[in-house]
Amino acid sequence: MNRHERRRQKALTLVAMSDAPSAQIPVDKLGTAGVPAELSILAIFPGDTRPDSERLTDGANRPIKVYAVLSKSPPIIDRIKGDTTADDGASYLLAPSGAARLDFACSGGKFRVTNNHAGELSFVEFECITDCIAAARQAFQRTVLPVIDHLSYVNNCPIFIGSIRFDDVKNHRQTIDYVSPYRLNTISNLSEALNEKMRPVYSMYREAKNASSNFYRFLCYYKILEWLFGKMRSDVFKAAKNRSIHLTKPKQFVVDHPELPNHIRPYVGKPMKDFFDNVLTPQFRDAVAHFVTDDGGILDMSEPEHLENYAGTILISEMCVRAAIADHEALLRQLQ
Repeated sequence: MNRHERRRQKALTLVAMSDAPSAQIPVDKLGTAGVPAELSILAIFPGDTRPDSERLTDGANRPIKVYAVLSKSPPIIDRIKGDTTADDGASYLLAPSGAARLDFACSGGKFRVTNNHAGELSFVEFECITDCIAAARQAFQRTVLPVIDHLSYVNNCPIFIGSIRFDDVKNHRQTIDYVSPYRLNTISNLSEALNEKMRPVYSMYREAKNASSNFYRFLCYYKILEWLFGKMRSDVFKAAKNRSIHLTKPKQFVVDHPELPNHIRPYVGKPMKDFFDNVLTPQFRDAVAHFVTDDGGILDMSEPEHLENYAGTILISEMCVRAAIADHEALLRQLQ
């Protein structure tokens, strides 16, 4: 697997038909809620006897088309659509002089942005010659995102990428990037009281959940861990000492998860505080906070490597946060 391919891959094989095929996938098969992933769909055509594994791992250079839907607001994922068009998207941008599209020529290649039925620029089409979906994703990010960033600044408006799909014509493969949807939950523990000392933690947690940027989500999770490992915990033990209460200090370790990216796995089983101090702080937090990476470069939030690094750390950060919150709640209950 390409070293930059850190997303979980799901593969689905469909028989090609005259009408657009569809399939129902149980939501629990789509991975952990809120985590970026991808779904690959392989169409079966008469005469193509290649095994699925061969088409999924083809390493030859070939054309790969990339289609991205623009959005005025963070997308809500309730289905994964493979036949997106310009009318699936929207933006606050209108093409000049009633043009139906805009064509861009950049150092990384050419792409076009077409209009929806309301005349809003809404759909990006990009094509590159490369050897895998991961490289096509990087080519799209390096070529298209800087232009989108600039348009956002010049026109003083938000521009969201609603969905991205990749068409590998040679292998009859379509790959769709998605964020695993959240599930419905039945409210329980209505009698459990809200501890006032936890209010800022819950507030910051919801801020992270509502965020569409992995950079900002990470920063919210980091701040929660910083509070819980620092002043909030210190205040609890000071209060316990003043009241002659012996608290059982939790033993916190980074736990395993089947969807953790490979570069995170070496930290499984290590103390959570050490992971926070020695990995999250220098490699991730300092870059977001100071706009400078650990090698002295500038943090580019549209740079493929930076996008992948922060997307890959969201799951482990959230796991640590939830464990730290549960442990702190237990300490507060001991005080009571």
